Amino acid sequence: MTNIQSLFADQEQDHDFDEPSPPSQEEIALWQSVEGVILELDHALDDQVPIRVGMALHEVRTGIAAANIFRPSREDVDRMLQAVERARPHVVLFLSAHTFEANAKRGMDALQGLICRWGEAPEVQAARHPHVALDISAYAEIFRRELRNADAMQAIGERAKLRRSDRAAAVWRRLNEGAA
Repeated sequence: MTNIQSLFADQEQDHDFDEPSPPSQEEIALWQSVEGVILELDHALDDQVPIRVGMALHEVRTGIAAANIFRPSREDVDRMLQAVERARPHVVLFLSAHTFEANAKRGMDALQGLICRWGEAPEVQAARHPHVALDISAYAEIFRRELRNADAMQAIGERAKLRRSDRAAAVWRRLNEGAA
């Protein structure tokens, strides 16, 4: 019985049918970052807005810091920008209850600016005035703080509801004890 590989041993290897090499750790990390940004923004609904958008913002800022290794493709940048647009109404609505609506809009614009910067080649970034990157980063930092403040305000509100509920339960207990 003949081994199948031995039948083709004397033939030149056909590179059209070579198996692709597995992705590098850096490529996997980039893919996880891009998908993480999209996932977090797509789940930025209701009370999850500050946490989810904060995580997406963190992923993008981390990606920019490591952009000398790998940059997202134009398609990945577009997918992340689309995720920002899908999340925008939820984020603006949520944050406008805790801060100025304009701050929420500027924050989402800053997130888009960071995503674009992450995908840009160094020569494209160098063609811009250096203040542009500094301003986008500053707006993103303000946005991060706004998200944290909104999260803290939400937690304070939830604890206040619990206290009111506890007081109401105590009043009902006293009323029921008095009736007995």
